Amino acid sequence: MSPWVDTIVTALANSIFTAGVLSIILGFLGRSLVERWLSRNLEKYKAELQATHNRQLEKLRTDLRLSALEHEIRFAKLHEKRVEAIEELYRHFVEIQRSLHSLVSAMKSELLSESRDEKKAATSKSIEALWKYFEECRIYFSEDLCSKIREFYRQTQLSNINLMSADILQNLGQESTEDIEKASNILSNEVSRIRGDIEKNFRQLLGGSDMNNNVSTLSDNSEEEFSV
Repeated sequence: MSPWVDTIVTALANSIFTAGVLSIILGFLGRSLVERWLSRNLEKYKAELQATHNRQLEKLRTDLRLSALEHEIRFAKLHEKRVEAIEELYRHFVEIQRSLHSLVSAMKSELLSESRDEKKAATSKSIEALWKYFEECRIYFSEDLCSKIREFYRQTQLSNINLMSADILQNLGQESTEDIEKASNILSNEVSRIRGDIEKNFRQLLGGSDMNNNVSTLSDNSEEEFSV
């Protein structure tokens, strides 16, 4: 083989070898660059994903806090209205029993008809006022408690009816002791018992010891007044 052919062959071989080496190097470098690019984009994507997750998590926490706060506010307002209803209902209970006891005393002592008429009117008015207010606020109480309040109303009405019957008999000059005693017994037994049950329910709804003490004090004071 001639020298120039050897030279050409050698040159071609060197070129092929060099091209192969360069191809390998370029392939390696290209793959490294692609991997680095993918790595950077992957880290960026992960960071963005984590940021989105954190934002959504914080939003969820905020929404939960707001929801809990709204619930607390609604519950506080409901409890406040319930406390107002309890206070007003209890005032009606005390007023009714006071009026009925006063009317019983008037009937037993056979006061003048004019004095009895005033007491009868006050008693009937207080009983009807209780029912009117109860109908407006019954939504704040359980059905069991509502049943007890209705029974309190029914028993006070029954006591009042007996006193009205006694009043008619007295006006006719007839014996009225039996009806007066019926009214007095209803007050002392049924009405007082039902009111005691209602007070227990009220205390459970109120919760706080100060409120319980206030209701207990009012109850004790009214009982002392009725017993005088």
